Amino acid sequence: MRMKETYPDEDKPYRERSMFITFESAQDLEDLINAANRTLSAQGADRMMQLRNRLISLSKG
Repeated sequence: MRMKETYPDEDKPYRERSMFITFESAQDLEDLINAANRTLSAQGADRMMQLRNRLISLSKG
């Protein structure tokens, strides 16, 4: 899994950051989802499901 951060042009009045994650394999994505599930389980099932669903939707393109 590789992460890349990009920033907009310096002449813009705001500074927004985008992050792109490239998965080397389906196992990398599954590992990230599992880690998110473990991390967020203490914060409530609702947030955990939101993140899980977002990661799955991103993986489908």
